[in-house]
Amino acid sequence: MRIPLLTALLALPLASSALATRYYVDADAAPGGDGLAWASAFDSLDDALEIITSGDRIWLAEGTYVPSIRRNAKQPRSVTFYIPAGVHIHGGFDGTEMTFGQRAGLFSTTILDGELGAPGPHDNAWHVVNVEHPSGIPPGGNRLTGMVIQNGNALDADGKSNGQGGGVLSFNVALRLQDVQVRHNAARNGAGVHAQPASLTLIDTWIHHNRALNNGGGLWGQAINIKAFNTRISHNSAGARGGGAYMHSMAGFEAVLYAGCVFHDNFAERGGGIFVGGGEFASGAAVLRNCTFAYNSASVRGGGIQANTAPTFHARVWLYNSIVWANRAPIDASPGAGGRMIVEHSNVQDVYYSPTFGNMSTDPLFVDAAARDLRLLSGSPSVDSGSNELIARDQKDLDGDGDFQEPMPFDIDGEARRSDDPGTPDTGTGSAPIVDMGAYEVQGV
Repeated sequence: MRIPLLTALLALPLASSALATRYYVDADAAPGGDGLAWASAFDSLDDALEIITSGDRIWLAEGTYVPSIRRNAKQPRSVTFYIPAGVHIHGGFDGTEMTFGQRAGLFSTTILDGELGAPGPHDNAWHVVNVEHPSGIPPGGNRLTGMVIQNGNALDADGKSNGQGGGVLSFNVALRLQDVQVRHNAARNGAGVHAQPASLTLIDTWIHHNRALNNGGGLWGQAINIKAFNTRISHNSAGARGGGAYMHSMAGFEAVLYAGCVFHDNFAERGGGIFVGGGEFASGAAVLRNCTFAYNSASVRGGGIQANTAPTFHARVWLYNSIVWANRAPIDASPGAGGRMIVEHSNVQDVYYSPTFGNMSTDPLFVDAAARDLRLLSGSPSVDSGSNELIARDQKDLDGDGDFQEPMPFDIDGEARRSDDPGTPDTGTGSAPIVDMGAYEVQGV
C-alpha cells in the first residue's frame, strides 16, 4: 500500500525517537555504571558524551562536572564537553526522577565548569561546551537546559586570543539554551556564547560577568538566526563592541529578536548594551520588543544600543514597547543614534522620538534602581502605555498550549504579560489590559 508523503514524514520523528537512548549522569554515582538508569548512572558527563549519538538524551543530576577529554592531545586546555548535533542535555535533576515533569529544578547547582587546576582563569579550559556540526546539514538541533556554564577562558595568560566562546562555542547547529546561566567566561569574541552560523534560541537564560577582549562580552552572533525570550544579559564587558551582545551581518526582519529581555550594567567601547553591525554583504538588523536597557555604558558611543553606520550595509534596529534609561556614553548615551532606529511605544531617555507613535522620554520609575530592581512602580508612565499589537509572538510556545501565534503570555518574571494596573490610566493602544513598556509587567488585576 502506498503511504502518503505527509504521513511518512510525520512518522520519521517517531521512528527516530524510538531508537534514541536516554543516559543518566550523577556526580555522586559509583564509578563503573552503564548510564542507563539512575541506579547505574555514569559519574562523569564525559562517559556519556563518548558514546552518545544524534537523537540521544542526557539527564544530568546536580553536581559539578569538569571536562577531561582533549580535542588536541598536546593541549591540556583543549578539554571540552563536545556535544554532537542532535543531542539534548537536561540538568537540574536530583537523581530520583522517573519523568521529566518531576525534575527537581536544581539548575543553579548543576554546573559545567572549566576550572581545571589552580584557582584562577589562566589554566582553564578554552571552551567549556563545544556544540558543532563541521559541515553540511546537521541531523538535529541541540538543547541545553537547567545548568550553569562557567569559567571557560579562550585567552592565553598573556592576553592573546586562543579562540572564541569561552563558555559556549557553537558552530553550524540549531542550539537552544533554556534555564541556563553562562557566567565568568573570557574570550576574544563571544566570551559567554559564540554562535555562527545556523540558529540560537535563549529562553529564561542569564548571561552575566563574561569578558571579551574585542567584541561580544556576553554573546557574539554572526550570520545566524537569534531569538531570545525573557533573558537577562548583565555585567558583561567587551574591549571594543557589544558589551552585552554583538550582532553582526544578520539581515531580515526578526532574524535577530530579543523579546522580554533585560540588558543592564554591560560595558564596551561602543554599544554597551548591544551593538548591531552591518558588513560587506549583509546589513545588521535587530528587533527589540518589550526590552529594558538600563545602566549600560560605553566609553565612546552608544551606552545602551548602537547600530553601526560605517560598513557598506548599514545596521538597523526596531525598538518596540521598550525602555532605554540611565545608560552612559560621551555620545548617544541611551540608544545610540547610529544606523536606522525605528522606535514605537518606547520610553527613551533624552532622545526625541515622535509621540505620535506612542513614544516618551519620562522617568520610568524603577522599583529600586540602586539594587537593579528594574520592575516598574504602580503609576509609572511606562505602565499600560505600550501597544498590544507590538508584543512578540509566542514563537516557542512558552505556555505549552500549542499556540505559536498568540502574544507572549509571560513577562521576564513569569507573570502575565498583560495585566491592568488600576492606579495607572491606559495610554497605550489595543484592548485592555494594555501591555507595559519594558521587560516587566506590573501585576494589577
